[in-house]
Amino acid sequence: MDYLVYGFNYYGSNTDKVLAQAKQAEAEFYQALNEAFLPAYVKQMAAAIAAIGGYNNAPREDIRRLMAQRILECIRAVVLNSYGAPEGLVINANYMVAYHRDRLPEGFNIEKRLRFNGAKRASDFEYFLALEGYADEEGSENFVLPVESHDAPGWEKRLLPGAPQAFSQGGPVVIDNTAKVPFPQGFDHVLQSEINQYFSTKAFKSFAVLNVIYGGARLGVINVESNRQSVFGTSMEKKEEVKSMIKPFCLLMGFLIKP
Repeated sequence: MDYLVYGFNYYGSNTDKVLAQAKQAEAEFYQALNEAFLPAYVKQMAAAIAAIGGYNNAPREDIRRLMAQRILECIRAVVLNSYGAPEGLVINANYMVAYHRDRLPEGFNIEKRLRFNGAKRASDFEYFLALEGYADEEGSENFVLPVESHDAPGWEKRLLPGAPQAFSQGGPVVIDNTAKVPFPQGFDHVLQSEINQYFSTKAFKSFAVLNVIYGGARLGVINVESNRQSVFGTSMEKKEEVKSMIKPFCLLMGFLIKP
């Protein structure tokens, strides 16, 4: 008991010192992380710009898709490096192109690819977001998500979370936990269960969505997925930091997918 009392008194009297040591260790960790991250970020940005140059030199569809994949690989590397690339962390990224219902490309096959549309027909929606490429193709999908028209009464309560939400509202969306996806009030319960079931079968446990904008127009979105919760971190500061690092790549992607 005397040793316990001694230990309690010792550490109690040195609380400030212990806290100061902890803060110093944390500061040193982030300094080392930042020093390692900056060269890695510059390298990935250079690779993404080179991808754009490659497409300019050979503006073919197969080259466009290949260069889009290179940009997604850069995004994945940036997010991984922002955390110091810890063991076991898996990041993937994909992009979705937005198509207006009156300008669907030939062979789009909307009826077979459309997901999570509930009882509504394809003709009831204004825009569609089509998955077109991944950084890592393992587990890739090829579906299309509907986006509610703002002209339709009550569209807010039918807006799908994630990519359609980000595209419709014009801002980034972060889902920290796919087991607790926030749905709009009044959202269809059957469709909500279908979406929750979908997420329960996936390896990624959180994801973020950023808009792809070029020439003042929203052209699609980029999704960043993680096998852990809180893909962009737990603090608001960390989330904003990672989003700001990815936005330049979204601009470059816009150049590739512009009409």
